[in-house]
Amino acid sequence: MNRKLIFWSIVIILICTFFYSVRDILFPFVTGLLIAYLFDPVADKMEEKKIPRGAAAGIIVLGFFAILIAFLIFFGPILFEQLESLVKKVPDYMTRFKTEIMPYIKQKVAQIDPELLEKAQAKAENNGDQFAEWLSKFMGSLLQSWLWLFNIISLLAITPFVAFYILRDWDKFIAKIDSLLPREYAQKIRTQAKKIDDTISAFLRGQLNVCLILGVFYSIALTIAGLNYGLLIGFISGMLCFIPYVGTFVGVIIGISVAYFQYGPEDLHHIAIIAGIYGFGQIAEGNFLTPKIVGDKVGVHPAWLIFGMLAGGTLLGFIGILIAVPLTAAIGVLVKFVIDEYENSGFYKKNATPKSKSKSKSKKAKS
Repeated sequence: MNRKLIFWSIVIILICTFFYSVRDILFPFVTGLLIAYLFDPVADKMEEKKIPRGAAAGIIVLGFFAILIAFLIFFGPILFEQLESLVKKVPDYMTRFKTEIMPYIKQKVAQIDPELLEKAQAKAENNGDQFAEWLSKFMGSLLQSWLWLFNIISLLAITPFVAFYILRDWDKFIAKIDSLLPREYAQKIRTQAKKIDDTISAFLRGQLNVCLILGVFYSIALTIAGLNYGLLIGFISGMLCFIPYVGTFVGVIIGISVAYFQYGPEDLHHIAIIAGIYGFGQIAEGNFLTPKIVGDKVGVHPAWLIFGMLAGGTLLGFIGILIAVPLTAAIGVLVKFVIDEYENSGFYKKNATPKSKSKSKSKKAKS
């Protein structure tokens, strides 16, 4: 048993080391794998209608990337222009924050603790200036760099082929992996793999649909409401809903902050409209979209999911965020399995006394 544990530990370490060393080229391959996984049920249904697997995979991949390219052609320039304009506005927003909002905060803090106000003011001025300068330079260099262009080119040039071949041979891959399972533990592994698949499928497919619906709703509603950068902010708000709670919080802060700087504190009517749009979106998500689309199969605690995404982003950047969701869900299922095995083991129950015997002993002692 110890030899098996050492062997598999070495294998896992080598695999992780390899993927970490080639992380810079993983983007099109990870994206292609995710696309193949997401659309595998569609390919299965097309096979049931007597469409060959290869033809089904080709139709799905071509359709997906045709929609993606159309989106980039029609909305990409607008989103990029709004992003560039918003980045240029950040220093102005920071200045207005200092002159319009900070005095009110200082007044309230001074009533509570004057010494705390002095310390907070010194740190805020220093850190605020540094943050504004860093954000402006970072976003400016990002917009002017060729990194985003390289990622888009790799997404459109390499990912379709990766997605097609993986989707076409998905069932063969699964069958091959199943044939390599140790026969003694094959059924247990299949059971846990099914639970992992149900969890990942429910979250990825369901949550992506929720994000798309909310992104379209926020983009249209904020644009109609007249909010500057409404299309961009709505798109970001919808996509950030992929991260439980954090996405909603960030989207609301961005939307209301831009509304405040655009309309001013006197025009509460427009700010209330923006807040109402987000309020309606959250009510729809919590009461209708998530229960109906995602369901209750996820079983991944939001705190664990957020930790996984932050850890993945820290280790592998954007690729780590893509990998983190399915990996975090899988680890969550495996942890539950290990806990169940431990609670049913002899080691856990070794000194346990059956309840019936303990009660009879206590009655005898009393008599």
